[in-house]
Amino acid sequence: MNCFSSWIQSQGLVDLPLLGAKYTWSNGRRSPIQYRLDRFLVSPDWLEAFPSILQTTLPRTTSDHCPLLLIMVKDNWGPKLFRINSSWFCKEGFKEKISAWWSSFQVEGFAGHKLICKLRLLKLKIKEWFYEESRMKEAETEALHSELQQIDNSLNDTHIPNEVLSRRIQIIQALSIAALQEEASWKIKSKARWIAEGDKNTKYFHSIASMRARSKAIVSICDNGVWIDDKQAIADLAINHFERLLSAKSWDRPCLDNIQFSSL
Repeated sequence: MNCFSSWIQSQGLVDLPLLGAKYTWSNGRRSPIQYRLDRFLVSPDWLEAFPSILQTTLPRTTSDHCPLLLIMVKDNWGPKLFRINSSWFCKEGFKEKISAWWSSFQVEGFAGHKLICKLRLLKLKIKEWFYEESRMKEAETEALHSELQQIDNSLNDTHIPNEVLSRRIQIIQALSIAALQEEASWKIKSKARWIAEGDKNTKYFHSIASMRARSKAIVSICDNGVWIDDKQAIADLAINHFERLLSAKSWDRPCLDNIQFSSL
């Protein structure tokens, strides 16, 4: 199996996460021998076109192999958590904006209340800034690529002005900075921090992030021996579980009254 895994990696293929049974083959004995022999292998380009694809096992009947089913999962579990992306700090003036926004917030109350409210306001400001920056960045990148293509098409001419060549260098530098920022963004999502900072392999980071998202997908859940695949039922089950777990109860807690502690 190690040789097979090495071959998969050498061919640049992706082994999709398997849901359901851990193994796909069994000899059916009382002390069974089990292996994962069956799997879907896809290319990174195909995976980029269908990022929400998973493979799951079906019940084994007459065969000693589990049938595999390729499914596309599109779940909406509500709003996503807000996370700071390190690529934002590559943006010129981002830190200054944070400082200016923070100073502009006027909140009344005790210190803890002020901190919580200002953090919430700051999150909204950063979201608005990120949305606008993303829209402008996409338009700017498309314009730079178009201008670079026009310059490259004109390089066949006998005489190229120096200002055109200088402009071409400026465009390449701007596109390189944009590529570094995009790479840093996908590094955060993929958590592939072992790659050196200079590797412009955005497609690799994108595939790792997509793989993590697929491996964390909740397609079904078992409740008292019953499998549930309805998304609303799964959400209700999770809410009820944590409500029971975190509900306040009357506990006998240790008391520190009348205990003298030595002072420093």
